[in-house]
Amino acid sequence: MNAAAAPLILTVALPDRLQRQADTVRNALAPAAAARAPAHLTLFRHLPGLQQAEVVNRLRRMAARPAPALSLGPPTRRGSRWVAPVTAPALDAARAELADQLSGLLAPGDHAPPLLHISLSSDRDAPPALDEGPWTARGLLLWRHEGAHRASEGSGPGPAPERGGAFWTPLVAFAFRG
Repeated sequence: MNAAAAPLILTVALPDRLQRQADTVRNALAPAAAARAPAHLTLFRHLPGLQQAEVVNRLRRMAARPAPALSLGPPTRRGSRWVAPVTAPALDAARAELADQLSGLLAPGDHAPPLLHISLSSDRDAPPALDEGPWTARGLLLWRHEGAHRASEGSGPGPAPERGGAFWTPLVAFAFRG
């Protein structure tokens, strides 16, 4: 796949302390996943890479807003994973606005509002809860999805797994105002 055509992924830059907490849980309970991907809160999984300039301009305007608050719930099972559910009304509203602006460019999975969460582990037992907050998001992170996704390896931000597979390349970081 042409690098420019590779999909873009939009995540939220978590507060440093929350990032450390979530990474600590992932490192302890899911070391293979943590080696491939730090903990992250995804807003869009498949923005059009060929429209990167337009996406970046819209994200720049989105980040000019005040930093949104977020809070976490106790670990919840979603499918085969344990996640920390995230409540962030201002982030939900900003994401919905961006989805409306990009509606003709979105992949089917990005049309519906996501159930915001931070993935923690796929263990049978519940992981420890992260501090509930309230927290303040630091900003937005835009990544390019490189390589073919392999379900057994997963994908996430960070370097390519040693044995090949998908990885995310950081492109641009936008800090929220205040």
